[in-house]
Amino acid sequence: MRRVLYLVYISLLVSLPLRLLAIDLENIVSSAVTAVKMTAEASKDISAAEEYYIGRGVAANVISRYPLVKNPSLTQYVNKVGLAVAAMSKAPVTYGGYHFGVISSTVENAYACPGGFIFITTGLLKKLKSEDELAMILGHEIAHVVNRDSVKSLQAAKWRNLGYFVVGEATSHIPISNANVSELVGVLKDTIMDVSRRVIDAGYSQSDEKKADLDGLNYAAAAGYSSQAAVDFFKRQIESGASYSSGPFSSHPSMKSRLQAVEKAIPKLASASISPERTSRFKSILALVR
Repeated sequence: MRRVLYLVYISLLVSLPLRLLAIDLENIVSSAVTAVKMTAEASKDISAAEEYYIGRGVAANVISRYPLVKNPSLTQYVNKVGLAVAAMSKAPVTYGGYHFGVISSTVENAYACPGGFIFITTGLLKKLKSEDELAMILGHEIAHVVNRDSVKSLQAAKWRNLGYFVVGEATSHIPISNANVSELVGVLKDTIMDVSRRVIDAGYSQSDEKKADLDGLNYAAAAGYSSQAAVDFFKRQIESGASYSSGPFSSHPSMKSRLQAVEKAIPKLASASISPERTSRFKSILALVR
């Protein structure tokens, strides 16, 4: 049996209006895309393309809650740092590419959407002291994308129903009916909302967070950034009495355990020192954050 996937078309029906300026993030997420036919077996995992289109919808939900900062210089800078780190990851290239954006919020957080859409809040940016710390934060989010933490829990049975239209072997050009489109839109909406809740509100498991810390640290170090930046950041968080007893950080390991894990990993990394030039560049860009 051939199963025709109209996920691109359907994702446009359920995505919220977007206003993005992350290099080409606006065009990538909100542009009109012609319906594309893709074939897949019902039993297979989510493909990179399918994950990307789910990620578009999740990204839409993120920026519907937190406005995107429309500052091209700031956005370009964050993208350059993020792409340098992503290039050292286990998935240096994704289906639609990595895209980084800054969102306006006092919440100190960053969000990794499926397929490579990554956002950092102005609240968290203001807490950072160097480009090396930014690279560590983005590395952590890149690791969530690489490890597929936001979509790996999707139930196989639910995914088999998502976006698939069964047709006969010899009748691959039968059009999708309005009823089928309506049903698939509903399933995709549910899927996007499930993943959005995990990305924005629920957070990941402690094991996922620990792995993202260490993987992100490795990616940033491989890109030439100092692993000491992670130590500095966690120590400041501990000294400030930062508490994450509720919200998206409630599932994270404690700051002390995260610090201990990072300190244990550092001797195994070929890590550079924190560069004064990078720090000066970061401070100049940070002045653009309002």
